[in-house]
Amino acid sequence: MARLPPWLESLRRRLGTVTFTTMAVCLALQVIFGISVGLLRSPLAYAIYSQVFALSLHQLQQGHFWTLLTYGAAHDLGDPFHVLFNCLALFYFMPLFEKRYGKKATLRFLLVAVVAGGVTQSLWQLVHVHLLGGDPVATVGISAAVMAFIAAFGWLQPEARVQLMLVVPLEARWLAPLGLGIDFLLFVSGSRVAFFAHLGGYLAAWFLIQGRGDPQFVWQRLRLQFGKRKASRLVVVN
Repeated sequence: MARLPPWLESLRRRLGTVTFTTMAVCLALQVIFGISVGLLRSPLAYAIYSQVFALSLHQLQQGHFWTLLTYGAAHDLGDPFHVLFNCLALFYFMPLFEKRYGKKATLRFLLVAVVAGGVTQSLWQLVHVHLLGGDPVATVGISAAVMAFIAAFGWLQPEARVQLMLVVPLEARWLAPLGLGIDFLLFVSGSRVAFFAHLGGYLAAWFLIQGRGDPQFVWQRLRLQFGKRKASRLVVVN
């Protein structure tokens, strides 16, 4: 097996194997597809990009269910900041999770978040196309996992101070809610942001961390929380 150059090996050890590999795959595919599709206009490369990686209702109808996972590895070829921003977010928020839980748990968390984001985005597309009469849209990007790791970071280190947009100081606990709020505003304003993919990643993270990956525990916790809110409405102040 070929060894990495010393500086890359140092980066891999610093970030963790899963974090490093995830970023490397996303960046490598962006370069490969950017050249073969964007510059060389290769029909074969475009077919692979659109039929093997991109997620859409058409691909799911064709039985290409693997695209619920592979869409996370590809990114918008017309916007290099898409992959760069996602990799930068993974660089900051994913290593803490990997150092705390290890490679296997991190890989499982990553895959579940991507698939959950793909499922929720596809459900929205189903409603958007067949009930609201909208146009079908393909989805690419690892943003669902990005949102999941941002949420995890906020729950693991809620009081950690981060610089939002490198300027605004903010506690980590507010990163994911704020991000979802901004995504929703962009979504309703007509932006191409995959809000439901991000929401799916967030819900997957909540289930695996806050809900301990146990449906029964989640149900009991929700019942307890709902019971508290219901009881608070019954309090009468004289």
